[in-house]
Amino acid sequence: MTRTRRARASTLGPQIRGGGSLALALTRGGRRRCFFGRSTTARNDWAVGRDGGFFTDFREADEFVDYIDQLVGNYSSILTKLEAGETYEGRPIYGVRLNTGGGAKPAFYIQANVHAREWLAPTTNLWTLTGLVEDYTSGTEPGASAAAKFDWYIVPMVNIDGYLFTWTDDRLWRKNRRHNSGNSYGVDINRNWDGTRAGRGGGDACGRPAGPGLP
Repeated sequence: MTRTRRARASTLGPQIRGGGSLALALTRGGRRRCFFGRSTTARNDWAVGRDGGFFTDFREADEFVDYIDQLVGNYSSILTKLEAGETYEGRPIYGVRLNTGGGAKPAFYIQANVHAREWLAPTTNLWTLTGLVEDYTSGTEPGASAAAKFDWYIVPMVNIDGYLFTWTDDRLWRKNRRHNSGNSYGVDINRNWDGTRAGRGGGDACGRPAGPGLP
């Protein structure tokens, strides 16, 4: 199913093209939002692989899980599906381990979509994993050696709650969807660590960049 949001011509701002989709920038109640019309590939109209159509468009969250399941099923001898954790709203955070055997080796961890609005990040993450797998199984360098040298842990989508919100409510939402208080939602999970918390580049309570001292 193709999802398209429509707006009157008077509400349209600049058109932004990228990733095979046309995005429409709108202003509502003084807040700039961005919606889109999927223009190339319908939901799940793809096959696993770099040339299978998955990477020609932006994808909804459950399509990433479907892709992981199919990829792991196709390469079960070297891939394992992992549950890395759970989001604030209770959704599982899935990842994949790529291990070609051969004893202990250094681990390499990659995660993406910490910021919900960065739609290209999880796609790039899965592209990297797919490339490593395909290169290893075909003996294509340098991917084959890279796949064999490390114990890979890849988590394509960390901020699933926020990602879903960018598809339904606010295209430019950045944080997760934790309820702070009142009408305040979201924590910037990229900057919510014990060390130097909420410093320069932190965000305000509504998912936009701001100064220090905020969630």
